[in-house]
Amino acid sequence: MERRKPPAPESLPLKPISLQELRLLPAGAHWAFDQHLAEIETISPVRGELRALWLADGLQVSGDASTSISLRCDRCLASFTHSLHFRCQELIALAAEGDEVLAPDSLMPESLGSQLLHFSGSGAGDLDVTGHWPMEADGPSECLDPLGLFDPGHWIFEQLHLQLPCRNDCGAACPGPAVWSTAELPAAGPSSPSSEPPLDPRWARLGQLR
Repeated sequence: MERRKPPAPESLPLKPISLQELRLLPAGAHWAFDQHLAEIETISPVRGELRALWLADGLQVSGDASTSISLRCDRCLASFTHSLHFRCQELIALAAEGDEVLAPDSLMPESLGSQLLHFSGSGAGDLDVTGHWPMEADGPSECLDPLGLFDPGHWIFEQLHLQLPCRNDCGAACPGPAVWSTAELPAAGPSSPSSEPPLDPRWARLGQLR
């Protein structure tokens, strides 16, 4: 007897999808993308894939993506190219009846209105006796409204944004600041041909106060 192949995830365009529509896809949804995202400015298109699967009262999302962005070094102020990449899997809680769903209107695109819910955490863990993920009092409280939308593009943006460096450093060859102290700043007043402007523009404001 020939073994039946499991259904393949539905391939969809990279745009918000109703969670109730996603619920009807037994194998989940799949997004393959090679494009720029409106929420993050990148040098190269964001390339990767994403999968989402409805699980009881949770949404399992997994994917990977890579791109490159332009940053300005905090030390020498030179621009440099930085690569971003992520590969992760996340379980996102779905709100049960009576649960509060937090979604500040100021963070939501106007085109999607109040249906689009942004999230930064998950309620992943063991199911409790009611069949729901327990939400810790001091843990993430954001979750998705099962009657709302899931935005795959925003999820990708969030994961890429988490990969941004806390400190922009162009590397070991960074020459550092051109001026290390204010002693080399010219005195305030009319400039003369012999006066040299400060080499580091970050000291320009301090020079005006002297």
